[in-house]
Amino acid sequence: MSEFILRDVCDAVAEAIRSLQPVSDAGNVRVIVEDRGVVDVEVAKAIAGTGVAAVVAATAHTRRSGTGASLTGTLALEVRVSEKPAVNRKRPGALTAQDAAETIATGLHHTRPGEYGRIVYDGLRRADEPDENVVFVDLHLEQSVGEGDAVAWGIDGGTAYGEIRTKRVGRGGSPVFETNSRGEDVWLGVRNRHTTVDLTVVMPASLTDDIPELGDTFTCPVKGTDTTFYCTLAEVVAQIEDEATLHLAGRTMPGSTPQT
Repeated sequence: MSEFILRDVCDAVAEAIRSLQPVSDAGNVRVIVEDRGVVDVEVAKAIAGTGVAAVVAATAHTRRSGTGASLTGTLALEVRVSEKPAVNRKRPGALTAQDAAETIATGLHHTRPGEYGRIVYDGLRRADEPDENVVFVDLHLEQSVGEGDAVAWGIDGGTAYGEIRTKRVGRGGSPVFETNSRGEDVWLGVRNRHTTVDLTVVMPASLTDDIPELGDTFTCPVKGTDTTFYCTLAEVVAQIEDEATLHLAGRTMPGSTPQT
């Protein structure tokens, strides 16, 4: 987990809220990340201006046991949604604080903002404040990834994630030659070019029954691009408590190869 993972997750959640259609259509909800700027000032401006303020904050992090050096765990999140009804509800089509909170709860549940993990909705709470309606949306993020890049593959009902500890990327293909008029072999290029990866992946032991099989696909970032690979090897090589180590290898098919 990077030094700024909490801030990064909150940024990703805030962006996901802004992209929810009822929020973007209404145009009266300003989404603020608690760790960005002076929150009280920003909230006051939002309530007086757009009408509703939604402040995203990370409130607690619990490290998952048995994950070795990784800081992977569960992150508690809170979205504080507030409005001054006397101001906000004069706007035609404006979302109320309750409307916005319910939109956030249903819109984020079981989504993966920024691919940091899966968001789960936990509940709504109201707060009594003078002249304001305030609703808290309680969420938590089941972190998929700690330090390092993520590798992911599909399972029934979702996606399984692991943390890449080591990664080797290579290129393959068959060389193409042409014989010239002097009888010399001239190299023209490579046929069936593909990229290969050889990975050591740390993952929850509970997912070992769902590791990819030969021919299944998984995704792995290569030079910043999430790339689909066909599995050529998947083997659990170690398991300590709740953590398993997977040796995973794969190759792309021609036509889907990033430049490496």
